[in-house]
Amino acid sequence: MKISLAWVFDYIDYPLSKINVDKVVHLFNTRTAEIEHYQKVEFDLKGMFLARVKKTSAKEVVAYSAELGKEVKLSPRSDAVVGKCYLVKGKRWAQLSDFGLDKDGLFSALVVTDKQEKGDWKKDFTSIDYILDVDNKSINHRPDLWGHYGIAREIAAFLNLKLKPLSKVLTHQKVVDFGKKSKKGKGHSFEIVIDTAACSRFAGLYAGKIKHKDSEPWMAARLIKVGARSINTVVDLTNYVMFDIGHPMHVFDADKFDKKQVIVRNAKKSEKLMVLGEQDLKLRSEDIVVADHNQAVSLAGIKGGQASGFSDETKEIFLESAGFDATVIRKTAQHFKLRTEASCRFEKSLDPMQNINVIQRFVYLAKKAGVLSSGAESIVSVGKVYTEQQCTITHAFIEQRIGMSVKQSFVQDTLTKLGFKVALKKLKSGIVYSVTVPTFRVKKDIEIQEDILEEIVRMYGFENIEYQLPVRQMSAFDTQAARRTADIKKFLAFSCNMHEVRDYLFYDESFISRLGYSPSKIISVKNSVSQNWTTLVDSLVPHLLKNVELNAVDRSTIRLFEWNSIWSKADKKLERKSLAGIVFDKKSVDFYAVKQELQGLWDLLGVQVEFQKPKKSLSAWYDQYKTAELFVGKQRIGLIGMINQEFMGSVLTGQGCLFELDADFLITVPDKSTEFEQWSKYQDVTYDISMLVPLKVSADELKAAILKADKHIQSVDLVDYFEKEDWLDKRSVTFRYQMSSMKKTLDKDDMDAIAQSVQKAVKKYHVEVR
Repeated sequence: MKISLAWVFDYIDYPLSKINVDKVVHLFNTRTAEIEHYQKVEFDLKGMFLARVKKTSAKEVVAYSAELGKEVKLSPRSDAVVGKCYLVKGKRWAQLSDFGLDKDGLFSALVVTDKQEKGDWKKDFTSIDYILDVDNKSINHRPDLWGHYGIAREIAAFLNLKLKPLSKVLTHQKVVDFGKKSKKGKGHSFEIVIDTAACSRFAGLYAGKIKHKDSEPWMAARLIKVGARSINTVVDLTNYVMFDIGHPMHVFDADKFDKKQVIVRNAKKSEKLMVLGEQDLKLRSEDIVVADHNQAVSLAGIKGGQASGFSDETKEIFLESAGFDATVIRKTAQHFKLRTEASCRFEKSLDPMQNINVIQRFVYLAKKAGVLSSGAESIVSVGKVYTEQQCTITHAFIEQRIGMSVKQSFVQDTLTKLGFKVALKKLKSGIVYSVTVPTFRVKKDIEIQEDILEEIVRMYGFENIEYQLPVRQMSAFDTQAARRTADIKKFLAFSCNMHEVRDYLFYDESFISRLGYSPSKIISVKNSVSQNWTTLVDSLVPHLLKNVELNAVDRSTIRLFEWNSIWSKADKKLERKSLAGIVFDKKSVDFYAVKQELQGLWDLLGVQVEFQKPKKSLSAWYDQYKTAELFVGKQRIGLIGMINQEFMGSVLTGQGCLFELDADFLITVPDKSTEFEQWSKYQDVTYDISMLVPLKVSADELKAAILKADKHIQSVDLVDYFEKEDWLDKRSVTFRYQMSSMKKTLDKDDMDAIAQSVQKAVKKYHVEVR
């Protein structure tokens, strides 16, 4: 969006010539929005002059230049009218591109005084100006900045200059307010009806007879600077007011309204409308139109209709300015590919209460230009009345969020300069500001105290806030869970040569269907990401089997583990952590070898794990006769067992051993307290004891009995065992125990006595010492 700095300073009580433009640009970038670039503008009028047309023909146009004091002959021009003044450059008509406008076309006819015709017109064109190119994206949330007056308010605030009141350049026409529908009456001959939720307010003025005039030089020059072209004074005024205040308006030919009735409504399905530029539109029911009693006359908020627009035949005009729904306007503009200056502004949720100001501004300028008489009727305003909003913020909150002290006067002055009203209260708890938010900042912008805070901070200047390193309050916390998790994963990865996998926390429905697994107490999600991922896992094993299947093509032996969450309705905690692993081989897997590998994990954790025969039904993937439950004391911590061949057969061929452990238990086991124990300086001795043992007696029971048999026994290990078919209910086991003393070297009598104690300790288990 292009902004003329000279135009902006019309509203600031300070001369532009004394302003440091670089400073203004810098402050605007740091306080308000992004200026992509700016340039100094001084039109090159060398070789340009005004010429009044004397006669036209198909071959040439003859005009007289009072400035040059002679006639000039120019090429034919279809819109050339005898008696009108046109701008000429050298031997040709002046074009829009001569003034840097990216549009094709000739410069419009100008209305000038005798002095201007003789050369004074250049005073309106040659004044030095600076054009700021404001990035539209950076002001999408600021509808108040889509006009020069809003920009002037910002610049005056951060330069600490006085902003001229807008009321000084308005004609204070009487306003008559209605609800959804107005009635004709004295001083307002048009009836206005709002018949759509997409129009919040609509203001109209029957301005009466209009005087046709060509474009005024000063207005044409300003419009060119901001990228618009001049047409004639009335049309130029509508564009000028839009760029001035930031709110679009439209001029209708008043005689085109049947029964002097204006209706704002949704378009009828397939309703036809030809807009300016002779473009035929087939409307939709979601589009908004301004219509008369019979038909649509304008595409609301976007473009006027060809039939009802201002033309050379127009005698009387009707002015309108409204508030339309931003979303509806944007969708309609995109659908018809009609992105106009008006639609761009309505898309930003403009302040609907400024539509009265827009009409009053037009009337003020139209009377100055002499195109409108003073007999205009009252402005008819229909629709919702929006009120200013209240927001409360404390001084303590401001300083706490900024991180530094701010003067009370600065807060009040800043908000006041930006158009807010501020009432201050001094309470025991501190200073409280009651801020009245103007309607031009209510829409899409200021709602909560943080929004008010932002206004204060940006005007203070982010660059003026001292840099401080962030403060993080640190306190001691337990790192055991993180350390334990890392230790367990390292053990499985390096000691057990297993690879970690990480799967989705949803069951792959297609895979578990192939497995024939139908979990019952699982948890389903309401809005699943896919029909194949609808339930949370209650075990990590199915995904491990899937990973084995994916990798078994190229490898015969696969060893995987996963640490993840599982969910079950049967679990009081609902969600818990689980550690699962699988050792798979296409030929065979030794259960006891896997069991022995996991012994290192128990040693790492410092726990004594007991293997017991399962007392309840197991998951479908376990072999019921080759699976053990794991206990630490009375707490069940998991399972280890061979995979059920029938269950696995649908996806894999081979053997596998699985384990599932309670990960929550593993990470909460207290760290093993290790204290140094002095070892004996005397030689130790080892003895073996072989026994025939009943099958119901476990090796752990015998090991514990031997260890307690005598205080000199330091350690006990199972070194061998075997079974024979004819032994039926017995097996042979051999233990090796180590003996030592802290006081002397054990002699034969000592060792024999210890051996007797060992035999006595194990005989209560009905063993036969061999």
